[in-house]
Amino acid sequence: MGLAFTLLNLLGMLARYGVPQPDLQAVTWNNLLSTALLIGLIEELPYRGLILSELQARWGFWSANLATTLLFAAIHLPGWLALGLFTFEVLIFVLIFGFLMGLLVRISGSLWSAIVAHSLNDFLSVVIFA
Repeated sequence: MGLAFTLLNLLGMLARYGVPQPDLQAVTWNNLLSTALLIGLIEELPYRGLILSELQARWGFWSANLATTLLFAAIHLPGWLALGLFTFEVLIFVLIFGFLMGLLVRISGSLWSAIVAHSLNDFLSVVIFA
């Protein structure tokens, strides 16, 4: 499921940005290991693995997924502001992406699908479409 989501994500990126022109300077150990691999794991474990599952038990899936999505976007806000990367477009993308990660966990029944999709999204964003 995570790979299928990534294929759709890749097609969307190709439609939006065109054929990528990867810069070899973007292929660093930090980008590969930290940004593309670990961040997906580190962010999905608390948000979809813990918070979503706990809130879902109390509020139901849709309310829990919305709350988790808002928290997910809020945690990114300080970094965006500090780095001057905040735009309305980025906020909308992260809100949609966070909501879809919750749906992916629900549909697949596995947190791993969201971890894979998140990690591959970050890889595409930071290394391939940098």
